[in-house]
Amino acid sequence: MNIQINGKNITVTDDLEQMVAKKLKKLERYFRPDAVCHVRLASVKKREIAEVTIRVDGIVIRGEEASDDLRTSLDRVTEKVEKQILHHKTRLAKRVRDGSLAEWVANLAPTDVDYEVDDEGESEVTRDKRFSTKPMEVEEAILQLQMVDHDFFAFKNAATGRINVLYRRREGGYGLLEPEEE
Repeated sequence: MNIQINGKNITVTDDLEQMVAKKLKKLERYFRPDAVCHVRLASVKKREIAEVTIRVDGIVIRGEEASDDLRTSLDRVTEKVEKQILHHKTRLAKRVRDGSLAEWVANLAPTDVDYEVDDEGESEVTRDKRFSTKPMEVEEAILQLQMVDHDFFAFKNAATGRINVLYRRREGGYGLLEPEEE
């Protein structure tokens, strides 16, 4: 697995790189050698944040954890990602095998662009994401929402051809936002 490490308010030293590689080594057994793992380490207001994003065949698995200690954050995020992998392993294998995700897997290539926040702490966009709008069923969108561990997921609904937003409800379950016909 190819591990790429970025730091925000942290200097990424050789020792830190070795520690991250050692922590993530147990995840290598789930992926082919060409899998790419992005690790983002940050120190914000005395909190040490570890974010791991793994992209393989267009599928994205992501986890983020924060604590007072970077080692603890790395341990927690590694466990979180491994749980996601195990939870979705059979569902993903089945969908890729039957071809229902084959085109989606080939076309998904999200890009992230970070912006700096000004010194006054003014509210502004801190991340801009672009994503593929290949039509997918709501079931596939739920799977992706679970894998990226976000509160929402935007996608093009295969049934309507329109952009929809799937979100986690506080009471449990999911909600679907669909634009009205004009």
